[in-house]
Amino acid sequence: MLMQEMIAIARQQDRQRMTLEVAVDNAPALHLYHELGFKEGRIRRNYYTNEHKDAMDMELSLVDVGAGRDTNE
Repeated sequence: MLMQEMIAIARQQDRQRMTLEVAVDNAPALHLYHELGFKEGRIRRNYYTNEHKDAMDMELSLVDVGAGRDTNE
């Protein structure tokens, strides 16, 4: 899948996060992004001005929570 490939490339490039905006009424896209681990952010009112629709910011952390910790504790 294209999104999984983009996430893999971002990780290879040592990126820390990915962000995107999605229309709040786009249920299939919201479901996909949640399944990929994206977290919901703020609502951007009237983001799609031609359609008078709101968008939601979403973010995916690409940093491993345990990275850099001493595992010999």
